Amino acid sequence: MPTSVSWKLFESTYLRPQISDVYGAQYDEETLKKTTSAAIVDLVSKGLVDVGPLPTTTSIAATAQITYLNPSQVIIGNKFSFTYNNVSVSFTATANTIANVTAGLTSLINANSTFNVKFTAYNDSTRVRLVGITAGESQDFYTVTERNSGTGNPVLEVIVNSKPSTSQLLVTDLTSINANYADAFTTLAAGVKYFLVSDPVVKLQTAAGLDIQKNEALTSACKANYDTLILAYLRIHILNEITASAFWKEQLQISSTQVGNVSGQLTLAERLAIIDAEKNAKLAEIGREEDKALSIEDQKRLSSIELKQVDRAYELENKASLVEITASNGAWTSAGQFTISYLDYYATDLQDTVPLVIKEFINSDYGIPSILQIGNYQTSIPVTNYKRLDISIIASANVTFKLQELVGLTWQDVSPELTDNAIIKSYSLINSSVIKIVITGLVTNTELLLSGQLYSN
Repeated sequence: MPTSVSWKLFESTYLRPQISDVYGAQYDEETLKKTTSAAIVDLVSKGLVDVGPLPTTTSIAATAQITYLNPSQVIIGNKFSFTYNNVSVSFTATANTIANVTAGLTSLINANSTFNVKFTAYNDSTRVRLVGITAGESQDFYTVTERNSGTGNPVLEVIVNSKPSTSQLLVTDLTSINANYADAFTTLAAGVKYFLVSDPVVKLQTAAGLDIQKNEALTSACKANYDTLILAYLRIHILNEITASAFWKEQLQISSTQVGNVSGQLTLAERLAIIDAEKNAKLAEIGREEDKALSIEDQKRLSSIELKQVDRAYELENKASLVEITASNGAWTSAGQFTISYLDYYATDLQDTVPLVIKEFINSDYGIPSILQIGNYQTSIPVTNYKRLDISIIASANVTFKLQELVGLTWQDVSPELTDNAIIKSYSLINSSVIKIVITGLVTNTELLLSGQLYSN
């Protein structure tokens, strides 16, 4: 009769002792579920039919990005431009209908060799629908419009209807593990350990936040140990050709005399190597935990010291990960920067200054011309990875400017509309994903220089 144990009991009595020497308690549950699923499937494929149940899995396929281009204020002569990867196409309205623009843009986009290998355009009459060709690939689009006549400013709005996603494997929680003998549980636990150390992609996170690296010697030893346990289970319990005591006596004799790896069996040297590798991994884990504790105490001590402003400030992409990093003009902490006197007092070594993470742009980067006519010019900018925008506008005549933010499916004004020939503004982009710069020319042949900087923190 099969023996059944709950998943929690199996995890604590068989799994944890097998993997704790390598990972401690640092494995995550999703990785453990997927690895256990792979180990059970592997065991069943090798003939251990009494191990189960097989956990159910669901594969979610990757999806492509779907984007809408929504034209409005369509008047004959108004120009609608679309840009992707620094390549642009433009359509000038020949009728006062939205369908005229969507049909024209759809045709131009699908005829462009840069565009048609990345996405396909569909004319939905009221909008152009762009569907990515490669699932999981993210795409950024920009638009600019120019008014020919009338009072309404033309708009070509970019709306990301659905973001791309990568494929996923979902594994259901196990409630119990069944097997004819306790040896099967040990074999399964050894299999989980082997799959964990052999796959550098689904590796776990250490206390220090660094990926555990693949250890070739440990991987080889874990595989040999797993193969030996599978062989034992098959010969003793499935084939009934040898007793357990005879099998392990045979293995002990082989392991003490053999030189090379034979039929997946461990030599004595390999047994010693796996013990040594696990011991070193455990010591490294203890060291990381100690470093983490010291870092926390050091952070508490540093937070009590008064910060002093230095001549030049820097912004960090990830301050929390730079707690103990120092710069040539001060010491970095997650709270800010200390002066040279702090370094001298605590005898802290200097390192290179952390670079500022910034993206600069001008008119042409987003399709806004340097010579404006009377009319509306606008462009959408993705800012998911940025926290602040500095923008400067210098023009030969007055222009109007405003910044908009995409909230749901609606553009909302971030600031009141400004009219001037020299505009300098800074904006916080917290929780913003896409912004829109809207500039309106008021005088024919107005020279414009727009420059901006996006900061990551």
